[in-house]
Amino acid sequence: MTTVRIGVDLLGVARMTRLLADHPDSLPELFTPREMAYCGRKRHRDQHLAGRFAAKEAVLKSFGTGLGPRMRWTDVEIVNGALGKPDVKLHGEVADRARRRGLVGIDLSLSHSADLVVAGAVTIWDEEATGASDETPAHASTSDETPAHASTSDETPAHASTSDETPAHASTSDEEAACASI
Repeated sequence: MTTVRIGVDLLGVARMTRLLADHPDSLPELFTPREMAYCGRKRHRDQHLAGRFAAKEAVLKSFGTGLGPRMRWTDVEIVNGALGKPDVKLHGEVADRARRRGLVGIDLSLSHSADLVVAGAVTIWDEEATGASDETPAHASTSDETPAHASTSDETPAHASTSDETPAHASTSDEEAACASI
């Protein structure tokens, strides 16, 4: 059975600016070096960081879990494709969970103004391949047909790439406070 899940997140840029001012050491807990470098080159850095954080939230919501045990914010990395379209790279526990549950693809959209960012993520799951259908929430919409844009190969598609690296998650009080502030 193919399942399609959607996650959406809306975040005020001022909240991200305040978080970073109040918890400057939280940046590497929330963003990968590649994300920080990309946003650091932008004129409105906090707006782009807020967009990446909202995208991480939307992806995890589309998993039906949010940030779960052993998951780190940096396990969901938002990168740009050759034409600038945002893509998702999964690492660590999030990548492991995606493989176990049969993730076929992720599509992501970001939009922002000076004050707000919004992110939407759509994930496609082939739960029969993994036997994970018992984890499908009752509110998930399902379809018997795989959408034309979804990859059906045995390999994880590039737009939902994963890494074998699984960092041990040691939550710190600063990280917890930073995440609670958002």
